Amino acid sequence: MIYLGIDPTAGRRPLNYAILDSKLNIVAEGSGHPDDLLRTIEPYPDIMCAVDAPIVPNKGLLSDPAKRAEVGLSPNKITYSRYRVCEYELRRRGINLYRTPAEVETAPKWMQAGWALYERLREIGFETHTPEPSASRQFFEVHPHATFTVRLGHVPYRKDTLEGRLQRQLLLLEEGVWKIDEEEFTSPDLPDGVTTVHLDAKEFAFEFDSPLITSGNIAFEMANTGAQRHQIVIEQVPEDFDVKAALMSEDEAEGMTHIGSTPPQEPGDTRDIVFTNKLPAGRYVMLCFMPDTDGTQHALKGMWSEFTIE
Repeated sequence: MIYLGIDPTAGRRPLNYAILDSKLNIVAEGSGHPDDLLRTIEPYPDIMCAVDAPIVPNKGLLSDPAKRAEVGLSPNKITYSRYRVCEYELRRRGINLYRTPAEVETAPKWMQAGWALYERLREIGFETHTPEPSASRQFFEVHPHATFTVRLGHVPYRKDTLEGRLQRQLLLLEEGVWKIDEEEFTSPDLPDGVTTVHLDAKEFAFEFDSPLITSGNIAFEMANTGAQRHQIVIEQVPEDFDVKAALMSEDEAEGMTHIGSTPPQEPGDTRDIVFTNKLPAGRYVMLCFMPDTDGTQHALKGMWSEFTIE
């Protein structure tokens, strides 16, 4: 069994995709046209496919008084009548998303691309996933924002912000889903020839001796000396990058290069952080995005620091 995720778009390349094996290792990823994807998945007989697009146009079920009563809406009103049942169920739980129209012609281009994709998948033997599936190739509709909200236990920050992007990455990393390639942090024995920098993480600061960092051939010996869980996210940033402004902005920060992230560390835990590649010269920022007791991320309370490699 392989797992296929597809994100239809309205761009020149009408879809993005990723394929994972049974151990959640990335087998293939890319963007292109449906024909490109179908050629890529042709060798795989057993596929579970998730598509980030509504599976059908709105059938108007919430205009039916009986159906409205079934889901707890007033049969005599028209509230939510233009939403699909699943969209209403998410919204009443505080998870807002798009509204799917009934007419294909009035739907956004990316929705139309999604419906065309579902049809192509049906043509090569895919069937809609059911509780007791019989087909070896199946698909179902998924909404990433809803998934992240459920997994986090609260609505995440916007995905186009620095906090939102790292929040999602850290959740996937913590749950063992996110596979980082050469940027991965490991925790082996510290190798010879590497400058080891001791780092204390506590509320709400990273404390370390920055003059020890004279080259990219470094490792961190992290100790959580605080009373809460902490972790490190490291980004390479431009020289003129304003960290405070990026943390407060709702816009996606530009010019950042993600280096890697550690899983959350419990109070009293220690961890050796070794980079699989020597860090190139430049300016680096380390941040902690774990939530405080009031829900505010630690970075927004000042838990970030920086270092420079000449």
